[in-house]
Amino acid sequence: LVMTLGSDIAPVEKQTRSHFLAIYKTYADMGSLLGAVVPGAIAGLSSITTACLSMALWAVAGVLLVACVMKETKEPAKTQVSRDARERHEDESNDEEGDGV
Repeated sequence: LVMTLGSDIAPVEKQTRSHFLAIYKTYADMGSLLGAVVPGAIAGLSSITTACLSMALWAVAGVLLVACVMKETKEPAKTQVSRDARERHEDESNDEEGDGV
């Protein structure tokens, strides 16, 4: 899932794309590592409740960051439907032209 999302938002230039994906994956792996260490350290210093609440706040902050910063990569449904209709119309037109030959 991480690399699929990364490939969706990566630049299209080949050299830039590979660098972007490497950095993106590094940050994702750091999150996997720190996602276990940081709550454990917080729980050791204070309580499990504090650790859980702090991780919940980080999760909400991450969701807000993604919602505000990342662009949607999929076209709106209306555009997709009109493109599909246009392609079907072109296919039908091509079939009709082929019948008269």
